[in-house]
Amino acid sequence: MRFFAPIIVLFLLTSCGSAKMSTAPDIAGKATYSPSSRKEVTASNSDAHHARKPATPLRKRELKQKYASVLKTTPGKIKNRRLYYFIDDWYGVKYKWGGNTQSGVDCSGLVCQLYKEVYGLKVKRTVATQHQETRNFKRMRRLREGDFVYFRTEGNKPSHVGIYLRNGYFVHASQTRGVAINSLEEDYWQRVYAGGGKVKKKK
Repeated sequence: MRFFAPIIVLFLLTSCGSAKMSTAPDIAGKATYSPSSRKEVTASNSDAHHARKPATPLRKRELKQKYASVLKTTPGKIKNRRLYYFIDDWYGVKYKWGGNTQSGVDCSGLVCQLYKEVYGLKVKRTVATQHQETRNFKRMRRLREGDFVYFRTEGNKPSHVGIYLRNGYFVHASQTRGVAINSLEEDYWQRVYAGGGKVKKKK
């Protein structure tokens, strides 16, 4: 048993460590969207949350209209198409502790992939190291699209991470629904919110 202890500790450090996420809501009582069906579904439909990407990507206009509706904004405000194509491609990917691919991904793994594919930047792999490497702040009103959003889902230190979008919404890998979009206005996320973070500029 002593032999396996270091291995277990190493595995824990590679994931978001959000064991309590199983009780977290996913746009509870609100509408969300399934990339595979391109139509509105309810949050109670678990199959829709885990549905995979469409056979062909959405057209630019469809993409803007879709996420403008999700984020309660106008299509003109959806400017970073690369970001929303990434979300549309990954939406519904199941949660896998320590995962980095579309066969399964955890919260910090999703952030790594998003920053690599959308911004062309390499970020640290775990929530703890991501928090150390970002310029952190507390006030929600300072959050901007692409910022890290940290949560204390267990203990006093950040243990879960997502990427801020706009109007209080963020994308993350949830244990209960996989890759999903939630709102910071939901009671659970307000309660565990730990602050935001911006990637530090290279000197």
